[in-house]
Amino acid sequence: MAFPVANLPRQTAIAQIKAQLTEKTYRLIVMGLPRNMKGADTQMTADVRAFREELAAQIDLPIEWVDERLTSSLVSKQFMAAGLNTRKSRPIKDSAEATVILQGYLDGHKHERS
Repeated sequence: MAFPVANLPRQTAIAQIKAQLTEKTYRLIVMGLPRNMKGADTQMTADVRAFREELAAQIDLPIEWVDERLTSSLVSKQFMAAGLNTRKSRPIKDSAEATVILQGYLDGHKHERS
């Protein structure tokens, strides 16, 4: 079962990830790749790719992409069904989206772990 480690502000994310890597053993990092619904890159895609490059230069782990196109919509629907306000619950929503992205990756790679 997937669970988020933390929501990290962009300014300190790499330092915090590196610190986390010294505390536990990880095999890889999973990152959501934001694209528009047609699968084309956006400005956010470019920002995330740049962050990945910066991170990859400083750590010794593979970084896997997961298409996150429908993640926000799925989590918003789940929040609405639970009676939660997605705007007031932004940090929780971000964690839920990260969990969905990671769980999707894990579900898609079950055969590699058995």
